[in-house]
Amino acid sequence: MAKGLEEGLEAGRTALRAAIRSVLARRALPLSAAASATLDACSDLPTLQRWLDDAVLATSADDVLR
Repeated sequence: MAKGLEEGLEAGRTALRAAIRSVLARRALPLSAAASATLDACSDLPTLQRWLDDAVLATSADDVLR
């Protein structure tokens, strides 16, 4: 059961990372290599959700990942 829970959480993290990338791309806000690495390294769901929310109105990708 614990393995299934962790797999579900990882799927959620992956989906949030993809959504952040999608919003930034749609808004023509490129991710630098460093920002991309920061995004990939983050495993905290509340942080990823906050970054997704911030991506909607941010003026740069770096602003999102602060």
